Amino acid sequence: MQKPTFKREVIEIPQTLEQATKVVRQIGEKKREIDEIQLVFNNQVEQLKAQATGQSLPHEQELSRLVEVLYAFAASHRDELTDRGKKKTVELPTGWFRWRLKPASVVLTKAEKLVIAALKQMGLERFVRTKEEVDKQAILREQEVAIGVAGFKIKQDEFFEVRPADLRVTISKNTDKLKKTPSGE
Repeated sequence: MQKPTFKREVIEIPQTLEQATKVVRQIGEKKREIDEIQLVFNNQVEQLKAQATGQSLPHEQELSRLVEVLYAFAASHRDELTDRGKKKTVELPTGWFRWRLKPASVVLTKAEKLVIAALKQMGLERFVRTKEEVDKQAILREQEVAIGVAGFKIKQDEFFEVRPADLRVTISKNTDKLKKTPSGE
């Protein structure tokens, strides 16, 4: 297969400083034209983004309200929907919804130095890294041992997810943010 060839206009190479000055001026003119085109384009893009944001806001608010309403139903019927916690996903003809736990994380509630001192005092140095910081991964591995130490808590967020059958997108909301009633009370 032959590579495409492009025809270029033959341009005279400047022979004098005056001709070079003219070429520099032409370069400046072309660059300003390019910049002007880009500026107009960028302004149009920003206007379209603002317009799209304004048009989609009511839909986003309604989507959020619908997820809250579905969560209110699901939360009040969670035991029967999940067969008393044996399953997490509820399949429907129009899609599914489920509860999902994020991986646990350690959140220090006291200054890190105080937590380190408490861990050392209890003989739990394995939870302290050599560089004197709390080893959060070690705490997560041995939560039952570390849970009695003051100054941190184990945090694990739960998410409620919805996926309509005709979409490839899952809508996910933190259940802590959904626990208010759909009317916002």
